[in-house]
Amino acid sequence: MAIRDTKGDPSGTWDEVEWSDMSSDEQALWKVLGWTEGSWQEDDDEPESNELYWEDLSKAQIEAAQKLGFTEDLWDDEDDEDDEDDEDEDELASPDLSPCPGGELTRRAGDGAEGQGAKRPCVAGILLR
Repeated sequence: MAIRDTKGDPSGTWDEVEWSDMSSDEQALWKVLGWTEGSWQEDDDEPESNELYWEDLSKAQIEAAQKLGFTEDLWDDEDDEDDEDDEDEDELASPDLSPCPGGELTRRAGDGAEGQGAKRPCVAGILLR
């Protein structure tokens, strides 16, 4: 099989590879994990396997992931990083924040420690105290 050597964490390598630049062997392994050209190019949804922990993958999926350079720790760490990204997005969508001009954030009037109607200035998305 013609599979590229990913050395270290394979996520960085695979994130940079276009579907059309993969060998047929590499594409076949990603297909075992549920990926298609559409999902790889972000035209379609990611496959279910992308949200699963290693222990929840099928035997065939684990074998494919290993051939693509993943270990259990690397696979599960990638999933944890996705969860952290989701948490960061949730913090920005917090109900006590509202957009400032230019997409920055500030506390809503009445939500601050300074008292009712208090507004805090923000610069580049950083709430000033």
